[in-house]
Amino acid sequence: MSAGILVLAVAPAPGSQADDEGRGEGSPVPQRAERSVRVTKSGVVVQTVRVGESTVTTYGPDAPPVTVTQRGKSATARLSVEPSPRSRRSLDPTVFEMTLASGHFSREEACEFAKAIDPRGCVTSATLRSREVAAPRDGRRTAARSDFLDTRCWTLEHEPGDGTKYNYNCNYRRMDFLNQKLWLISNRMQATGWEEEGGTCCDYLQGVGVRAEYEDSAAHAVEWSPGETRAIEDSCRSTTTSVTSSRTGTSYSVTNEICPEELSPWHSPAFQYFGAKWTGPGAPHEDRRGAIATSLVRVDRPGTRAYALAAWLKWG
Repeated sequence: MSAGILVLAVAPAPGSQADDEGRGEGSPVPQRAERSVRVTKSGVVVQTVRVGESTVTTYGPDAPPVTVTQRGKSATARLSVEPSPRSRRSLDPTVFEMTLASGHFSREEACEFAKAIDPRGCVTSATLRSREVAAPRDGRRTAARSDFLDTRCWTLEHEPGDGTKYNYNCNYRRMDFLNQKLWLISNRMQATGWEEEGGTCCDYLQGVGVRAEYEDSAAHAVEWSPGETRAIEDSCRSTTTSVTSSRTGTSYSVTNEICPEELSPWHSPAFQYFGAKWTGPGAPHEDRRGAIATSLVRVDRPGTRAYALAAWLKWG
């Protein structure tokens, strides 16, 4: 794959609901985008798209379309996802190896991030494939293998001001239930934000967010956590979001350390898009902040599993 130049509209994708960040700060202006694609030795496709003063880097089995919105002191990146065919899902990179491929985490940090949302833990896709080959061929398949849909990870980076701001995100999806008329899909989402080379006074990180929006306009979250704003006071603490399927009884959860001030839902009125944000008055330079979310999504038109992921950064 070779590098190239393309033009992206720096605005929400057609048909999506407008974000609520940055209203009254002026309309976004289309800018030229620079795009490059490379493949790591382990097979992770790494796409880098630079739009104005923001850079989006995606990790996974492909290089999805990307749009970026910049308003005042906030930026939102959005990428469109098509699930891998079932026959190729075992080739998809794991959260662990995508996190390593980002270059922002040590092996230990990548393992900790992956374990929060990926039940397969700190393994690579090559390891998973070798386990399948070694497993007895008796027709049985584990739930983790048969129900796995996909994972996607990406980084939103913004340079101007007092230090460079980052938001690294992942979403892990599994099929909870399906029949001829109905699918229920679980989502485990996590975002981690931080700032590098910050100065002594200004442009502290104030917001980090992640969300998912399904292409089917009738799709919506039927179970959701967090469903309300949670105040995180005084110091960082371990926080869990969890949903339980009423059809299968399966629970899906994410547990990680969340720091002051708030963990809030990020969703449309009908929950057609959904996610979570961390917001605060300003995180100390170099300190990490994050958001976690879990959900079950009802899709009434089987076959329409395409969806978009968004990352959000705010500073001031």
